[in-house]
Amino acid sequence: MRIIAGKWKGRPVASVKGNNTRPTSDMAKEALFNILSTRVCDCRFLDVFAGTGNVGLEALSRGATSATFIECDKVALHAIKYNIDYLKCNDCTRVIPSDAVTAAKRLPPKAFDIIFVDPPYAKYDIALQVIEALLDGKVLAEDGLLILQHDPADSPTLPQGLVEVDTRRYGKTRFVFAELEPDFYERKSTI
Repeated sequence: MRIIAGKWKGRPVASVKGNNTRPTSDMAKEALFNILSTRVCDCRFLDVFAGTGNVGLEALSRGATSATFIECDKVALHAIKYNIDYLKCNDCTRVIPSDAVTAAKRLPPKAFDIIFVDPPYAKYDIALQVIEALLDGKVLAEDGLLILQHDPADSPTLPQGLVEVDTRRYGKTRFVFAELEPDFYERKSTI
């Protein structure tokens, strides 16, 4: 794995052996960031089920102002911390060593412009719980973007409050891009 573009272009990123993590391939990652384009610049990026931090670090390399990583696997956490130290980006990163649902419930409102959710394949029930917790806590900025990466064989349904704006497939990966329904947070507050 490597950083594809930006200030750390070509720098290697430590990976984790075994099947506990499934890194986003360079091809899929490059396609994702080509779609995001300038939207990454100056954004606050949240990488949920971060694995080694591959996607969040790519966002930082391409101009994100900060990246927060949520991961519970101890080996993956070690890799994230190693990668952050290697790239010398401790000042703009935060690592939350927790299960994703618990961490999502503790994040501040409107804290992130882009949220990337990449659960273990076939565990979308957990991913949807995380997304619902993020929506309940109003964690996504009102003009923000949530991206769900999943196996193309599955068709997860996004929770109420999100509108799918795009879907792309790259090999064994599909990205669903979603934005908040207009005035969702205001309507949710009155319920």
